[in-house]
Amino acid sequence: MIRHIVFFRIKDANGMTKDRICSQLKEKFAELPSKISVIQKLVSGQDFIHGEMSYDFALEVDFKSVDDLNFYSTHPAHLNVVEWLKPYMISVAAVDFNM
Repeated sequence: MIRHIVFFRIKDANGMTKDRICSQLKEKFAELPSKISVIQKLVSGQDFIHGEMSYDFALEVDFKSVDDLNFYSTHPAHLNVVEWLKPYMISVAAVDFNM
């Protein structure tokens, strides 16, 4: 099993607040399992601590194999979310590991 974890720092942009962006991002990620069959589990959420080291939003996705992770990474539904997010993203960090 492969776990893919991504952390996002988000900025207010295009007339939307960080909270609204995170809310919409959660909705967009929640739609992906119905569009990308290789997703075993997907959870995401907005940070509520707002600490100095905190990121604003986190995504965790499980896959059966690296091939499935690669399929997800290049899938049009995933790429659409990535493109939507670009104007709002300050930075991103990711970790992929075997469970």
